[in-house]
Amino acid sequence: MGRILMLIMLWLLCSRLTSTAQDPVFAQAYMAPIYLNPAATGAGDYNVRVSAIHRRQWVKEPSYFNYTAISFDKYLPDVKGAYGVLVTNSNEGYLRKSAVYGTGSYTICSNIPSVADNEEFPTWIATGGLQMGLIQRRVDYSRLTFADEIDENGYIPGAGSAADRLIFNKKLVFDVSAGFYFCRILSAKGRLVIGGSAHHLNTPDESLTSSSSEFRSELPLRLSGNVMYERRNREDGFSFRVAMMVFHQQSHNTWRVGGDITPHKYRASLGVWAHVSKDRRVSGIPSDFNAFTVSVTIDIGSVGQVITGTASKVKVGIAHEFPVRNNQFSYTGGSSELGVIWDYNSTRFKTEMCKPNISTTCPVVEKD
Repeated sequence: MGRILMLIMLWLLCSRLTSTAQDPVFAQAYMAPIYLNPAATGAGDYNVRVSAIHRRQWVKEPSYFNYTAISFDKYLPDVKGAYGVLVTNSNEGYLRKSAVYGTGSYTICSNIPSVADNEEFPTWIATGGLQMGLIQRRVDYSRLTFADEIDENGYIPGAGSAADRLIFNKKLVFDVSAGFYFCRILSAKGRLVIGGSAHHLNTPDESLTSSSSEFRSELPLRLSGNVMYERRNREDGFSFRVAMMVFHQQSHNTWRVGGDITPHKYRASLGVWAHVSKDRRVSGIPSDFNAFTVSVTIDIGSVGQVITGTASKVKVGIAHEFPVRNNQFSYTGGSSELGVIWDYNSTRFKTEMCKPNISTTCPVVEKD
């Protein structure tokens, strides 16, 4: 009887967490470009890019909420497209989730100025992306204690539970996402980037206890959009960008507004972002979350190789998110992130006019 009750409680907890489950939102969204939008595939500074980001949620909490995303992508100039791989992993107490995706994109550009105009780049670039993969969600039983592992003296060291396991633990489910980016070069120094994506288009069933259509535990559709303006000018002595991101998933809405500034004298940028989330859960009780994030991105720089004509670049981003309501910071300590992006050029510095660039998604035009 005790085992049955434990399984019922576990099922209720899993159902509850899934019905209100949300994808993690990284504070340094542009350090996880393919996770943010499949259309960012192939849009690195060079033609090959590797990125990784790790988020430690609520650093004072013992439940160890961790989120990681790692990706590889490569641009193919002959087809004006790109391919990539995205791997994600999350730990939320005793719940684990892993996913592997294949992702691809295709880019078009137009209004390419003539050589007589002394221009090098098109005036706008548009990219569409598609992402498909498999998700595995599972319960880590090593973090659970069942009734038959306890006696009158407490926990029995080395005891193993005979409780039945969830029948769909570790099952694989198919997932599909899509997105777009549009970049408009407004002047020789400034550009506007607009993007949007839809994740979990097929709302995959993540239920651990049933395969019945009547008891589906669907991963909700996640919609996101972002708008960003960036200005780079060597004469100004600094570059800056301002952006807004919006995320919607089931009853959860998130807004991020902010920007960063990069003094040209230094290989580092400072960013500040405001974060507002509103969530009306199944119980009807609103759950709001407000925070601000401070980030520092360090550009280690390019390493040129004269003989091979190749180059590489490494960027490291560090951020911490500070909750600002209801003493949440004193309780949780906020959340920390570390991100790394490595770009590699294997095309002997060949210029591709239609290649997007997702440091901000499209090429920067600078006139002397």
